[in-house]
Amino acid sequence: MNSFSYIGFDAISCVAEEAKNPSKTVPGAILSALGIIAMFYVAATLTLTGMVYYKNIDFEAPFPAAFRSVGLPALALITGIGVAIGMCNTALVALLSQTRLFLALSQDGLIPRSLGESVRKSTVACGFVVSLLALRVPTQALVDVVSGGTLLAFLGANLSLILMRYRVLPNEPKYSSKVLYVFVAGCFVFGLGLRLHASTLMKSLLYAISGPMLVIPFIIMNSENLDRGTRGELATPSFRCPWVPIIPLLGALTTSLLFTQISHKALLALAGWLFMSAVMYCSHGRFHSYANDVNPIPSERTAISADTSHGGIEI
Repeated sequence: MNSFSYIGFDAISCVAEEAKNPSKTVPGAILSALGIIAMFYVAATLTLTGMVYYKNIDFEAPFPAAFRSVGLPALALITGIGVAIGMCNTALVALLSQTRLFLALSQDGLIPRSLGESVRKSTVACGFVVSLLALRVPTQALVDVVSGGTLLAFLGANLSLILMRYRVLPNEPKYSSKVLYVFVAGCFVFGLGLRLHASTLMKSLLYAISGPMLVIPFIIMNSENLDRGTRGELATPSFRCPWVPIIPLLGALTTSLLFTQISHKALLALAGWLFMSAVMYCSHGRFHSYANDVNPIPSERTAISADTSHGGIEI
């Protein structure tokens, strides 16, 4: 599992303010890039497993090792150089996204404003921290942690999509959020059953518990027409996610199942990261967030988005 590869697609949305007419171009860019790269990934995987049995793949350097095993050292060198260049490119894209996130979070009041005032300073600081991690932490451990963080971000995006759709319904269902949380808990219980090397009885028990937790909320949420909500919308959106809540529910299910399969050390590291995030929010974000204002003053970032989006991306 390597969700680290999908950070690039997420980075497109982080720099949407730099695009022209982002409400139309950004969704198209994400979907088209995802489709093209997915085809390349499938082709590369078929090539790799055609050279090496999948249980014998060297996860540290799969393609160079595979080419050496079939007597092609020149291609092994070329692919090794390509992998190194690709990792540098991915790191630069991730750093670009991180500075934009600092800017957005600081303007929304969730983190101290000083962290987002200077893009140059935040870029240097992020680069310094990333360099230290790259020097001291094994690559596979970093990949596991970043993959887990990426899955958590995708899980949050799927859940937020459903919750925001409920908020714009004319009459918000009373148990909408509670039913959604039961579904997520069922996803993790099912994933725990897949992860545990336990007896058949224990696995069957976990699957029996998770079944109703998945099926019943899925039926309840699909009984609501989440495409008819218009309350609170300022303009007709140029892009609106289709098939809600089916798509976000399936996304929440798959990301939860993948998240339960990462290593124990990565789970501990993510728990520490979530704890620090909770401390930051409880000590600063909850008191300074613009969401606390009844009539918040639009930030500079909001004004820029309003001038360039012509309708905005609808969730």
